Order: sequence, then structure tokens, then C-alpha cells
Amino acid sequence: MSLREREEVQSLLREISVGILLDAVYAVGLAAASPVIAYNMVTRPRWRAGFSQRLGQVPLRESDRRCIWIHTASVGEVLAVRALLTALEAALPEVEFVLSTTSVEGHRTAREKLDREAFYFPIDFGPSVRSALDRVRPDAVLLVEREVWPNFVATAHARGVPVIMVNGIVSESFLRRFRAMKRFGLDPLGKLAHFAVQSETYGARLESLGVEDARVTVTGSIKYDNLPATPDAAVQQKLRTLLGVTPDHWLFVAGSTRETEEETVVRAFAAVCDELPNLRLVLVPRHIRRREEIAGIVRKQGFKPVFKTALDAGADAVSVDNETVVIVDTFGELEGLYSIASAVFVGGTLTPESGGHNFLEPAAFGKPIFIGPHVRNFRDAADHFLEKGALCMVECSVSMSAAMRDLGTDASQAGAMGAGAAGIVKGHRGATGRTVQLIQDVLGFKKSKELHA
Repeated sequence: MSLREREEVQSLLREISVGILLDAVYAVGLAAASPVIAYNMVTRPRWRAGFSQRLGQVPLRESDRRCIWIHTASVGEVLAVRALLTALEAALPEVEFVLSTTSVEGHRTAREKLDREAFYFPIDFGPSVRSALDRVRPDAVLLVEREVWPNFVATAHARGVPVIMVNGIVSESFLRRFRAMKRFGLDPLGKLAHFAVQSETYGARLESLGVEDARVTVTGSIKYDNLPATPDAAVQQKLRTLLGVTPDHWLFVAGSTRETEEETVVRAFAAVCDELPNLRLVLVPRHIRRREEIAGIVRKQGFKPVFKTALDAGADAVSVDNETVVIVDTFGELEGLYSIASAVFVGGTLTPESGGHNFLEPAAFGKPIFIGPHVRNFRDAADHFLEKGALCMVECSVSMSAAMRDLGTDASQAGAMGAGAAGIVKGHRGATGRTVQLIQDVLGFKKSKELHA
């Protein structure tokens, strides 16, 4: 046996042992969590959604066309790939694109916003991964933002299927996770063909993990290219009529809020509503199943909660004024509400758990934006916006009410902040085109040509 053959055998044995190790770790974890999983499977239907697909029984792809599999985690990532998917289909018309998600919400968003069926990504367990790859038969895989799953990447690599991270985010938690893997001899990042990341900071973090500079390209964030250039006038008029909002009102929309954040926002509203009688408040919780809990918070602060479903139904004696707080308990409203807001608070930023939600959409509409300090998912963008004076960072109801008071009484300050945000968005568009070109270059895919012999 030649030296090269021995090296190939040793490499194969390492791949097998890594897979066995990962499966053993997952098996122990699943066994430990099985009581919780069983309970949630019985009591929460969302846990049962796509169960067989998560075990690898994804839809069988019957076409013989070349295929690129795009994987997203949830709503934000699904929406992020909207422009990318359109651009890829235009650049590579002979290629079939399939989409997977992790969450139920992402699955729904793919259907409603992208008009395509997604399937659920398999759990990162050897048999599930192998089954999914057998059924999809991809020629390449794009993992969006931070969805690097060790078993999946290793299996795809062993089959000669190139995997690329696109719109990559390399957070501090990502760094810690993959540094820990390297200490145990696992290096899934070494099996990716390329990394298209959002910023120089993320590129430097990958290099600190041992990823060669040649495999890292800073393309910027494709999320800027998905942002609407102009609002939908019909949607705006419908919402203004429903809420009774006129140009004289100062509408504060708190979007994608999480536990404890609604109370902070309502307290801030309570502190200034007497000074700003035209102030109106709309809460758009991240999870509408919390609507009754949020209604209780509103009542506790002395206001009347009004559900949007009640407004939609034309309920009698429902009025919106500064003694009421509207709670949005319907899906797909956030873009329209952001577009008519006078100012916006973006949730997930006052609590450290989620890492912050996307504030770029209200920025595209030129709105003054409030965020909390916990924005690790958008740290680079947040730092840039703050440096340019295009964001207002608040930490509690006191600082939020002070900012409401300042902007609600100073139209020029509010206008300057909103214009600065819109300008930053405009200047950062173009990442989608750079990402498409990178994918074609790395994979050797050419327009109207076979992807490879």
C-alpha cells in the first residue's frame, strides 16, 4: 500500500470514529432529555411537527437536475435568503434549489413569504443525516448564518458534497462552541468549502479557529438586500384606519418583544403618555401564544389591552387611544406596522437570551429605532448604527421613557436619526450579488451550464 493510500485509509477511519463519537454524544444527550422530549411531544403539537423529517425522512427528490440545498434556521434566516434564492435561480436556471428549516415558524414563513415548501432539517444524528442526504442528493449545500452541524458537515464532506456558509455570523458563542470541539479533536469547520461572512470581525474569528484565509470571504449581509425600498401604501392605509392613527399621532411600535420586555415598554409608555397625549402604543410579541400574559401586564399598568383580532373583527366599543395598548395577535404584521410607526423598539435586546432581533427593517423605512444592550446577533451592525447616531440604546423603562420624550417632542432629532438609519441601509446593499458570484466561483457553477462534469 502506497503512502497516499495509507493516508486516505487513515483519513477514512478518522471520519468514521468522529461520526461514532458524535452519535454517542447525541445518544447520551437524547437519553437524558427523553422525559422532557416525551412530555413536550404529547402536550405541544409544534414539537410533533415534521417529526419523521427530522429523523431523515425528508421528501424524496425525484428530479435528476443538479441540486443546491439551502438550510435556514428560522424566520429571520428564511427571510434573509429571499433575495439570494431569487438571484441564484436567475444565475443558475438549470439548478434545482431545495430549502430546509429548523423551526415551525420558519417552515410557515417559507410557504407564506417565499411561496415554496420547505422541509425540516434532520437532527444531527448519523442515520438521520445519511437518510436525508440520500433522499435529497444535493450537489452542494448552503448553510445560512451559523447553522454548522458537525455530523451533517462531516457526512456531506465524506460524500464529496461541498458545503458553504453564507451570510455567515461568527458570534462569541460560536467561537466557544467550536473551540471546545477542537479540544476534543473535532474540526467540522475544516470540512467546509468556503465561508461567506458578513464582516471583517467574523472573518478574523474564523481565522482564530484555524480556518485558512483563502476559505474566508467578507461579502456583507444579504439582509440589506431583502429590505423594502418603499412601504406598501395600501397596507399602510389599512393599518392607519384600523388603529385610528393620523399624522398627528406619535405611534410607538415595539416589535418581536420577549418576556419582561413588554412590561418595560408599557412602564415607559405610562411615564410619558400624559406629556405626549398623541402617543399610541402597539406591542408585537415574538410569540403570540403569550397574548393573555401580555394583556395582564397591560392591565397591571392601568391600561386597557386591545387585541388586533378584535380590531380586525370590528368589535363594538373598541377604540385606540393613549389609555389603550394594542397587542398584535396575528402573523405577518410587523413590516406594515414598522412602516407607519413614528419610532420603533426592537425586542430580544433587553434580555440576553435571544441575542437580539433584526432592526434593519425599520431602519430601511427611516425610523428612529430603540434597542437594548443585548445585540450579539447584530453586534457589528449595531455598533455602526450607534456610531452614526442612527440608533438609540436603552437599558430600562426610565431610559426608554426619556428617549420617547426627547424624540416625541423634537421632530428634527427624530427625523435625523431615521434618515441616518435609511442611509446606512442604502449604502450596504449589494451583498447578494457578491454572494452569488462567490458561490459560482467556489463551486465552479456557471450560468446555463452543467455544474460539473
